Amino acid sequence: MIKKDIKLFATDLDGTLFARPAHLTQYAAETLRMLRAKGTHVAICTGRHYERILNGFPKDIYDYIVSNNGQDIYFVKEKEHITLPILTKEEIHNLLPLAEKYPVILMASTDKDFLTTGSKKNYIALTLFRLCSQVRDFIQYHRFHHAEIDFNLENLENKYIIKICFSGTTGTLKKLAKEIPLDKYSAFFVNPNWLEVQPHGIDKGNGLRMIMERENILPEQVCAIGDGENDLAMLEIAGVKVAMGNAMNSLKEIATDHADHYLQEGCANWIRKNLL
Repeated sequence: MIKKDIKLFATDLDGTLFARPAHLTQYAAETLRMLRAKGTHVAICTGRHYERILNGFPKDIYDYIVSNNGQDIYFVKEKEHITLPILTKEEIHNLLPLAEKYPVILMASTDKDFLTTGSKKNYIALTLFRLCSQVRDFIQYHRFHHAEIDFNLENLENKYIIKICFSGTTGTLKKLAKEIPLDKYSAFFVNPNWLEVQPHGIDKGNGLRMIMERENILPEQVCAIGDGENDLAMLEIAGVKVAMGNAMNSLKEIATDHADHYLQEGCANWIRKNLL
């Protein structure tokens, strides 16, 4: 396989393309411009919302957006969306008891923001979580994000929910994950302390496959890079599978190539060394 013949490059953001949390460096952006200039299509494949990419990224560094872990696929040239199902009221209802049973924080993703909720017995943990989130936002964006905590879990059932995220200790989340029926949901660890749950069949791999079918691109012409289990599906269908130095073991086990840690610009450096 000749890596420089890759026609489609798919990259995760957090823990992969970003060299600092939630920050795209000029070096990484210029690397993607160079890749596109040689004729390789670039797909941003992320758990983030579509609008955050469209409004927050330079328009000349990507050709496709696979957002919300594959729930929304955007073809830039055609300005066309393919939107897949969100969680139903029943699916949300069936997940809520897990937030009562386990000491976790529940973050529900809408099309605009995250809703923070959880059991009242986790009040202290939720309050500390909100405080830490505000400090993080102030450091990253120089502003405080006011996030209300709703202790009535049932209020989520009547909202537009794309995915439900559980945050907690690794051991707790592993126990919780075993109770999620994988014939009804897609569930994956983004990192050891963050578990995301969406409707069955939603994943970055299916989103990437739609792009490949639209462009008549073969698996051996695809390179995918990531760090979390939500990247596993797209690595599995790519001919060149790249795991970041900070990637979870499940990715490293199937990888054909390895990049350095994201804090060392591992993704951009790997592209320049292997694809340019």
